[in-house]
Amino acid sequence: EIPRKLRLGVLELALATLRQRSSAELDSMLAQWRQLIEADQQVSLTEWLIFQLASHQLTPRVHSTAPLRQLESCLTPLNLLLNKLDLAASEQSAQHHPLCSRVLAQLGLPQVPPVSASSWETIEQALAQLKLASPGIRLKILQGLAVIMEQDGQITDIEFELFRVLSLCFDMPMAPLRQGMTITNPATGS
Repeated sequence: EIPRKLRLGVLELALATLRQRSSAELDSMLAQWRQLIEADQQVSLTEWLIFQLASHQLTPRVHSTAPLRQLESCLTPLNLLLNKLDLAASEQSAQHHPLCSRVLAQLGLPQVPPVSASSWETIEQALAQLKLASPGIRLKILQGLAVIMEQDGQITDIEFELFRVLSLCFDMPMAPLRQGMTITNPATGS
């Protein structure tokens, strides 16, 4: 079995090879993949993250002519995404410390009530909205997430996968986080 921290790297290599297939083949493969994931009517966080990465890497990019240029305009989709990911991560690991309220505070965004029981389709739409944010906004979100994930001195496997997939889906591949790594604080610049 492939160690958990290497799975995404292996998937990225496989996706690079799959990109050579025709659009019709890729669409069919992704549809079958989605059916397989949803077959048991329970989508896990890992399944969702892997599917998002595959879908992002294998489908044409949509470029917005009017990207979200204000961090505040990302509050609703970011709240939806992080709350759902927190809930799913907590179900998979008792080590997970919820990220949403801490990331929003780190980014200087107002606290909003957690959203309950959002579907994975809703979360996929929230991710699609965030992917349309300007590069500077996407970078701030990733930096804020990194700072919070590192605060307890431990990056869990789930946090590692979450950060890696979001950075790739945001088209901002970043070095994998590891304990003790210095991250620039988006609030202070230091």
